[in-house]
Formats: sequence, structure tokens, C-alpha cells
Amino acid sequence: MLDLTPQLQGLDSLLAQSPALQARLTDTLTQLDREARATLADECPYQPELSLCLSREQQLAEQGVNPAQLATWLEEHDALMARCGVPANRPFWQQQRSQLKQQPERLLPLARLLLQQQRRALEQAQAQWQLNRLSVLRRDYLARLQAWLDTLLALQQRFRGLGLDPGVLVDLADSDALQQTAAELNRWADYLRGYPGILDLCERIGRHRQPQSQTEWHPITRRVVHWPLQANAPAPESLFGLLPGRDLPQLLPSEWAQLGDPELASLFELKYLEARLLAYQRRGWQRELQWRQETRLEPSETERARGPLVIAVDTSLSMQGTPESAAKAIALCLSATARSHHRPVHLINFATELAERDLTQHSEGLLSFLQLSFHGGTDVALALEAALNTLSRPDYELADVVLLSDMVLLDLPQPLLQRIDEARRQGHQIHAVAIGEIVRTTNLNSRLDCQWQFCPLQGDIEMSEGAAPAATVQQGHWQGLAGSA
Repeated sequence: MLDLTPQLQGLDSLLAQSPALQARLTDTLTQLDREARATLADECPYQPELSLCLSREQQLAEQGVNPAQLATWLEEHDALMARCGVPANRPFWQQQRSQLKQQPERLLPLARLLLQQQRRALEQAQAQWQLNRLSVLRRDYLARLQAWLDTLLALQQRFRGLGLDPGVLVDLADSDALQQTAAELNRWADYLRGYPGILDLCERIGRHRQPQSQTEWHPITRRVVHWPLQANAPAPESLFGLLPGRDLPQLLPSEWAQLGDPELASLFELKYLEARLLAYQRRGWQRELQWRQETRLEPSETERARGPLVIAVDTSLSMQGTPESAAKAIALCLSATARSHHRPVHLINFATELAERDLTQHSEGLLSFLQLSFHGGTDVALALEAALNTLSRPDYELADVVLLSDMVLLDLPQPLLQRIDEARRQGHQIHAVAIGEIVRTTNLNSRLDCQWQFCPLQGDIEMSEGAAPAATVQQGHWQGLAGSA
């Protein structure tokens, strides 16, 4: 009923990139449509007369009408038609009323015709009033949404060239929150546009994380052909024992020798009659076609999707100024890209203190989190301990860790390095971005999958592969489950 689609055509690309915004906008328009329907139902000036007309038509169909009732309806007819802006045609109805005395059988058709004209006039007047009222409501609702829509269009134009979706940074459907954070979003958009090397660096980090393959084993049951050897075939060829009987061709020579002695010949005949002559027992073998069910574990190679992201941002005193702004811009870009692909993101802000924020459920908390700075000393071990604890969660399986710091660090304790090695063996990857011109080498460097050095002022990016062995993924093995025929 309340169609605002033509006024929202400029938001097509933004809505396509942000399903959450599209769903919220749909809910908002649905709510406004319900409000419009309720307003039309409550404020319609013709609803009482239309309800009365419908009840009279029902009464006419069930009980009929008498001349007094028709006279009352005719007296109200002129005022009702004037209210609807329709000619009453008074001479026609006066003529019809005078003819009822000679033709009383026309009372019912005349009453039916009168109510039909009244209902048609009321419906036309109601439809025209609804169109006019909807036009006013549409203007009012658009005025309420105009500030929100203008902000959305401005954000769309600013972030379009950056390849980022502002919908994962702030709840675009919340007009109040959007107005409060629009300035902050615009500031970060301008910053990223002024430092294109940050976008390039984030793209390189994303490309470096290649999806890992894994072997999964699935039980597969098939119906297979089986050719077993079957005994007692028609052609006996194997000797396997002795058996009493009267099978003369298979008799033992000792039995035949009894016929050479007259006394023993009588014994031979007796044993023959009783089937007690010893004879060779033979049987044959042949293969017979049979089908049986066989189950085996067979491998299938699947590609693991990119996992969650854990980002640790150094906000110590040595990072103050341009390095800290660059680190936070990189965190914002990586978080927005990961959330647009529905990857969980966990943020860690550290110096000698620590603050954490999980963006899996509340992406709009990113901007407020990036405003936090400690400006103290640097304790990267504290941040890595928190990152490793996050990796142990089931929903952060195969997560990547990205450390954003100037890498002015001390050597890490051996137990922490062992935890890092164990995490990498489980398939996690540890990356670091050194922001600045000077990078100190520590025992952490040998545990990194990759390290980038980024100079914000010049925009230079250098990459060095980590010295640690690549993370391994356990391979499965063949197993067979014997089937049954």
C-alpha cells in the first residue's frame, strides 16, 4: 500500500552489499505500511456510512423491506450523495416512489437499486480519500527518513571506492546511531583514501592466507560382485576322505580284494547290501556369482574456508601519532573485510594494559573500540597470551592472528613461544605488520608466518616470510570395513 521503492532506488548497491541493512529497511517499510493501514482505517470519514449501507443490504437480503423503511432511506439519500460528491438524481427517485402505489411488487428491486448506488458512491469517495491521505502520509514518512537516507547515500559514495561495506562498521538501520557515528566513519574513509598503501597492505594480507585442504574420511557402502568357491560341484575332482557306502567306482582296492576269496566274497556281498563298503569321498569346486555389501572408508579432499581473525593493535606510547592511526586504519579495513565475509573478528587493544572486543555479534562496536588508546609501555606478551586464549575457543578454529605494532619489542619467554608453535601446528597462522622505518629482530620473528613492514608516510610495503615451518594439517589413512554377503 505504502510504496516507497521509487524513492530508494539510489540505495540499490548499498542494500545489495549489506543484507542487514536491507532486512532492517524492509522491516521499517513494513512497519510504516502497517501504520498507514491503521491510519486509513481509523481516520476514514466514510466508514460509518459504508458499514450502515452494508448492514442494510444484509437486512434486505434476509428480511426484505417495508415502505416506511424505504421512505427513510430515500430521505437520507440526498445528504449521503452530497457528502460523496455525487448527483442524487432526485427526480428519478421521486418518480419511482410515486409509482410504488400502483406497483407494490417493485418495492424490493427499488430498495436494492438504492442501496447499490449508495454503496458504490461511498466506496468511490473512500478510495479517493485514501489516495489523498496516502500521498500525505508518504510525504511525512519520507521526511522522517530523509536525514537517514541522505547519510546512507553519502556513506555509500565515500566507501564505494574503498571496497568496504559501511554496514559492517555501524548499524545503518539505527538512524540515531548512524547520525552519531557518521562523522567518525567519514574521517576514517578520508584517512584510508589519503593512504592507499593501507588498502594495498590489507589486500596482500588477505591473499597470503591461502585456504588449507583437509582429507575427510567417509564410510561408503557399495554392492560388489563376489566369486566364492562352492563345494559339491557336478565334477568331483578332489579326494578328501573315506565314506562307507556302495559306490562301486570309488571303492577301496582292499574291498575289491575280498572277491578273490570265496569266504570273503560272501562278506563283500553282505557289506554291499548294508552299504558299508569303504569308498573314496570326492568333491568338486567351482566359483559361483554372488553379491554382497562392502563398506570402506574413502578419502575426499575439501578446502577449508578462511577462518576467523584475531587482530592485536599496539597503542603504546611509541605508537602515538601516525603509526597508531595507521594501525587502527589497518584494523578497521581488515575487520570490515572479514565481517563482510561473515568471519568472526576478535580485537585486542594493548600496551601494558589490555582491552578486548568480539565483533562477531556487535560489529558496530569497532569504531568506539578504535578510539581507545593506552599510551603506556609495550607488553606484546600480554596481547599474544590473550590471542592464544581466543584461538582455543571452538568458534575460532583455524583463526589468523595479525599483530599491528612498531615491533619495538623484547624477546618473548620460552613458554609463550612454545604455545605459539603449538598453535601453528594446529593450523593457525601468525602475521605481523611492523609500522615504521626501523624494525627490531626478536625471537618472535622466527615464529611468524609472514611479516610486513609498512611506512605510512611513504606508503612502502616490504614482506618477509617467517622462518617457522609451515603449519601442518593431519592427514588421514585408508581403512576398510569388511562387508557381509
